[in-house]
Amino acid sequence: MGGEMGVVLKACPFCGRSEFLRIMNTHTASFWVECGKYDGGCGAEAHGRHFSGPSRRTRFTYDPEAPDSSKCYARTLGELHPEYRLAAESAIAAWNRRASPPESP
Repeated sequence: MGGEMGVVLKACPFCGRSEFLRIMNTHTASFWVECGKYDGGCGAEAHGRHFSGPSRRTRFTYDPEAPDSSKCYARTLGELHPEYRLAAESAIAAWNRRASPPESP
């Protein structure tokens, strides 16, 4: 999966799919990458590190489809507050460190 700001996620090491990969988070500086089981993926996850920081009320959640006028959602990783960006980057790195899916015969 290629994305904005040069985000590249390797295919899922369990099911080999890439179209269902999502960068997810709650309202804290903690992110994970998942192969969305409700979208058709297998549900595999890789979690990044949590980074402490001040409580945030704006630009703490990543959603590439958020409207431009959104005060709560960042459309790119670069719009996130620094500790949230570090958390997102650590989840992406954790996902991409995983083994590659087996080659099809």
